[in-house]
Amino acid sequence: MVTGGITDNQAFRKAVGGGLTKQTHINGLEALEKQIVEASPLNIGYDLSRPQKPYFDEFGYTEILGTYIYVYPLSTDVACRLVDQVPDSGDPAAVLSKSAQSDKYTDMASVTGQKSVVFLPGSNLIWSQTSKEMLYRTMHEDRAAVIKPHPLTDAKDIRKLKLAFGITRLLEAKQSGFNALLDAHRVYVTPTTELGIYATLMLKDVHTVGQFFKEHSGTYYPLYRLRNQPLKLAKAFEMPERTGLFHKDTSPEKIHQFFEYALSVREFYRPLASSYYNEAD
Repeated sequence: MVTGGITDNQAFRKAVGGGLTKQTHINGLEALEKQIVEASPLNIGYDLSRPQKPYFDEFGYTEILGTYIYVYPLSTDVACRLVDQVPDSGDPAAVLSKSAQSDKYTDMASVTGQKSVVFLPGSNLIWSQTSKEMLYRTMHEDRAAVIKPHPLTDAKDIRKLKLAFGITRLLEAKQSGFNALLDAHRVYVTPTTELGIYATLMLKDVHTVGQFFKEHSGTYYPLYRLRNQPLKLAKAFEMPERTGLFHKDTSPEKIHQFFEYALSVREFYRPLASSYYNEAD
């Protein structure tokens, strides 16, 4: 196990409290996580943000779709370019068949029949990643839309949403987001949720309620940019040596190829002029 990583359940419980437990299929990523960490030519950490310039110094990684690990440079611009380069020729159904197709957390109550769902981040990100104006416009104009709060939404934010939109337009935080997605025709997301990735692969109609000037910091932002492009998104999962999207059965060779390629892109951005630096730093 990588300490503080995907499968360190003790660290996860310490970070979020005892109310949530990750699904057991996440533990199946332990061997892949170890291979990635050991293969990385630069410092690498779990669930890191991407504040660096294109000549980045580190990698980050996180779980996605239950059976994949997404490795990304800590430069959002480079991370986007790695994914954006792939052709529109993937197989969404094949990618879905290799995914967990379930919630990230255990003990989520079943819910069905919702045709339009807004998936919001937890309380740590809800108002920084969500555009309040976009959320209100969506709930005003799409009368079928209901909000699915993240399981880590606190009582204060739940109350705020109920007062704004009414209790009948909110699902319970501990209801299954994945179940809600299955019946939905339309979904609204921010770049913090993998449900937007599932939705695109399932050929749903995906809309954004993201805060434009801040959404680039969302975990899945490079992939979120491919919403409503299912063939391109699927191809990104099928080309791990270029995109860093590794299935748990990915060969070590593909992992090494990715890091070599990412470093070649990094080298392209090596600063040549002194203007790259900020004297005030």
